[in-house]
Formats: sequence, C-alpha cells, structure tokens
Amino acid sequence: MPKSDKAVDSASLQGPSQGPSRVQSVFIDIVGFTKDRSVEAQSDVVATLNRVVTESVVSLQIDPNDVIFLPTGDGMAIALVDVKGLDLHLRLALELLRLTSAHNNTEKDESRRFDLRIGINENIDNVLTDINGRRNVAGDGISMAQRIMDQGDAGQILVGSTVFETLRHREKYLKAFRGYVAKAKHERQFSVYQFISEGIDGLQTTVPTAFKNKDVGEPKFSPIVASFIALAHFYRAAILKFPKRPIRNDAATLLLFHLAQDAVAESEAGEHETARKRALGPEKASFEDRYAIYVELPTIVILDLLKFVKQSYFLPYLHHFEVSECTFVKVSALNKLKSEYPHIAKSVNI
Repeated sequence: MPKSDKAVDSASLQGPSQGPSRVQSVFIDIVGFTKDRSVEAQSDVVATLNRVVTESVVSLQIDPNDVIFLPTGDGMAIALVDVKGLDLHLRLALELLRLTSAHNNTEKDESRRFDLRIGINENIDNVLTDINGRRNVAGDGISMAQRIMDQGDAGQILVGSTVFETLRHREKYLKAFRGYVAKAKHERQFSVYQFISEGIDGLQTTVPTAFKNKDVGEPKFSPIVASFIALAHFYRAAILKFPKRPIRNDAATLLLFHLAQDAVAESEAGEHETARKRALGPEKASFEDRYAIYVELPTIVILDLLKFVKQSYFLPYLHHFEVSECTFVKVSALNKLKSEYPHIAKSVNI
C-alpha cells in the first residue's frame, strides 16, 4: 500500500465539493500482502477482504448511502459519513477482525489467510466527487487514520485522540485504551491509543512493534505545562463561576496558557531583563477581567491557537485533564506536579 497520503487525496481533488461532513474513518491494511503469495492468492485475499467488509457493514445495519469505500490495493479506507453512534467506527473494526479470524480458522491454504491492522480517526472532512463521478473523501481526518494505522501490527486497532476523547469516559470503554506518542514526518508528534479489551476474537493487545523497546512513559512536565497545571488548579473555582457558553472552557484554557507562559518568562528573565507578556489585558488586570477579553475573541482564533497548544505542549499529558479543552486538571496532574515541581505546587497551596 502506498505510504503517502496521495492514495486518498489526489483523486478527491478532481471533482466539486459536496461539503464538509463528520467522517468516521476506518483504515485497514492487509499485513504482509505480497509475502509468499502468488498473484492468484493475492486476488483471492482481496476478494475475501471485500466480502468481509461488505458482511461487516450489513451486520451493523449501516445504510449504504452513509458509507464510502476507498480501495488501496492491499487494504481499504472506509468512510462513515454523518452516521449515528459514537462508536460505530470501532464496532465496525471489531467486526472486521472477527470475520477475518473466522475466515482464517476455516481456510486450509495458508497463503489465503491474512491479518489486518486497523487505524481509526474522526474529523470534519470533505466529501467530494472524483473524476469518475464517485464519492470520495479528502481531509486531515482520513489522512491521519492512515498514519495511525501505520503504527500498528497484525490484529491491532489503533485510534486517534478525537476518538479516544469521545469514548474514554463511556462505561463500556473505561480502561480500554493504552496511549503512545508517535512520530510522523518532520518529527511531528501525535497521540495514538490502542484498543486493548480482552477476549475479542482476532484482536491483539500486545504493544505495537513501533513502540517496543522505547520509553513509552510520559516525560516530565515542561515548566510551561507545570505552571499551567498550577494555574488551572488555582483558578478552577473562578472558571466554574463564569457563565456557561460554548467557548467558555476554550477561552479560559488559552488565557491559562498565556499566563503560564508569562510566569515562566518572568522566572527565567535575567536581572536586567523585562519578560515579554503574552496574556491580554492591562498588567494589573484580574483573572476575571482578562477572561472577559478572551471570551470575546473570534472563536476560530481561539480554537486554532488551542489546537497548536495541545499538539505542541500537552500531547503526552492529555489523560491528566478532565475535559478535552484541558481546562480542568485531575488529581493525577496535581500529584505529578508535587513530585516534579514542589515549589510551584506549594505556591498555589497544592
């Protein structure tokens, strides 16, 4: 299978857009497709994969109008468009593994048995019409699903941070994921979470090869993250008193981050240096007055900045926050702060 994203994106750019849609992407790949397989065996394996995919979609009663199949030669991207169900992509992945396992248990010819690795992601992507008049999908969501899948081994299901954040608080999926930090091109980091529930046919829960013999434990808080944790704890009550509105947590998080940057800059400034302030508002402004400024910023500006902040600063520590906006911290974050930066913890009475 091509290792670049061009397999998905190039055809999509040929036709007119049908508009952005919520897409649950399930990217599957046949592991070792050409190894020790004749051309005839490869054709039979692809035919079996197509049957497994079709039967899985029918089994889950997915409307044919809600699914787009994008073959990649030795795999497939399955796009579920604006479907109901928070975990439909994961349930589809499990059904694919179950049916593949059932096939392998009855197939006597080893060259016609096969294993899948699966990457799952969710995003607002564009549904397009390609040059052949067929529906296609383009966007970061489906492209990232392929990168996520590339980190896995046979029988493994890996999901992106959006999927993880949606499912991790659901009773069915509590403690069902194990997290890693992966690296893509240009040293870009991204979070990957492995589905590790036991007793599921075809599912492998061992640590992916990509992360074996590596320190997968989280690193020490950076000074900015440590200051952010302390400030989030200190101002928690104040934030909860702000009127509830869609952008409340996001605006508060961005303010906390800028205050954390200012705190670190001030602590690192030389005797004759003046630290550059990033938090908006007069120097003596209260937290509440600054928040009033941030909450009036354009929503798209806040969200774009927070996306950068999360990717650049908080990626290894997302499990220490109560909400995806990183506004409220868990006890685990406070304990880690006390262990690594006792002087900062003490300054806010932790």
